[in-house]
Amino acid sequence: MESARKSIVDQLIRSALVASLSSEVVPLVLSVDTFFDVWTTLHNTYARPSRARILGLKKFLSQAMKGTQSMSSYLQHINQLVTTLNSTGATLTMDDITLHVIHGLSLEYRGICDSLRTRDSPITFDELHEKICDYEAYLCSQSVASSMPITANFIAKSNSNNSRNNKNNRQSTFQNQNASGHCNNSK
Repeated sequence: MESARKSIVDQLIRSALVASLSSEVVPLVLSVDTFFDVWTTLHNTYARPSRARILGLKKFLSQAMKGTQSMSSYLQHINQLVTTLNSTGATLTMDDITLHVIHGLSLEYRGICDSLRTRDSPITFDELHEKICDYEAYLCSQSVASSMPITANFIAKSNSNNSRNNKNNRQSTFQNQNASGHCNNSK
């Protein structure tokens, strides 16, 4: 009687476990009879990453590039790869992570990359994230400042014969300026 009850409980737990699996994984465990065997099959299949999986993750990490994504997205991607690698037992030092991060940045980040390479003390990932995002904000502010148009209004020196005509032209020019300070000479 006791063994029949254990068998029923085992089958209930097995059924609940199988029901929680994705449709791709279910075929792996359908032929297994007990909860313990289902768990062992899943553990052997997914808990021990293969060497190929670890090498693939390392390759993705070494080839990660910022490109056009935001710095936060890029660093989040790096952190996800590092976390996954660490969960496989392949630990990376913070120096390794820093080198992977700066390797994926473009030349416009050379200033921050040089300072990160020449640090005497190790850096945490949070500090790395903060410093690189701050540098990205600095680059954006420099880009905006250098792309602002420089405009000037030309005022001709009037001679005594044309002073009334020049006064009318200046008033017309002033009235046709748009909100950004550019002259709109179309009348």
